[in-house]
Amino acid sequence: MRTTATLHQVRQALERYLHEERATPRAPRDPAVTILRATGCGAMTLARDLARHLDHQDEEERDWMVLDHDLVRQVCADPLIAELLVRRFPETPEPTAGTLAGGTDGPHPALSEALIRRVLTVRQLCRWGRVILVDRAASMMAAGLANTLHVRLVGSRERRVTRVMEQLDMGREEARAYVEEADAAQASYLQKHFAEPVNNALRFHLALNTDLLSDESMLATIAGSLKRLGRGTDWEAAAHPFVFTRGGTSAPETR
Repeated sequence: MRTTATLHQVRQALERYLHEERATPRAPRDPAVTILRATGCGAMTLARDLARHLDHQDEEERDWMVLDHDLVRQVCADPLIAELLVRRFPETPEPTAGTLAGGTDGPHPALSEALIRRVLTVRQLCRWGRVILVDRAASMMAAGLANTLHVRLVGSRERRVTRVMEQLDMGREEARAYVEEADAAQASYLQKHFAEPVNNALRFHLALNTDLLSDESMLATIAGSLKRLGRGTDWEAAAHPFVFTRGGTSAPETR
């Protein structure tokens, strides 16, 4: 797919994948990427270019898909996609009300049933592979999956404001307010639901400064890191699903 995927395209791709896998079963070895970006870093443009680049690099019939925040939300709420993913990954535990260990020490906020289901769906999408999720929390939701590369995009506020002005046809003050509000909303969401500061670089394989790197350099860095990430890895055996508990902190499951 050459642009951001649609909900219908995600459904079609999953159905086709399951049909083909029934004919030729194989362990999943396809990587995935999550991108957490500061507002105005050009993450969607980079993600689409990355998908085209990765499609060109291999001869797999299944194209890479780019899912933005809104599409991730729609996919996670879609009952047909949930059924298809559970069919592919039946060992994923059923969610229960409780807490989720996000890979950090200490207590974690209680998550709603809806958010737990979203976490499970994001993890299943990443285990399916060949997806690029540009989402404010996918890197936390998919933590511990051996096939998933987590990328953080940062940049100076003024550069990001200028990009928003150009993309959304805003004046400088309006764009600055837009960037500040969006950044604050993202930080609040991560802190509220995952007790996670937005600037925790330890969450990511790569942190890229969009002020200092061209899109071409970032694309090459991510693509090269994906190759190294997957070298000699058994994705299925290396995946670490979260353990859901009632009322206590849990840790990623080991196998």
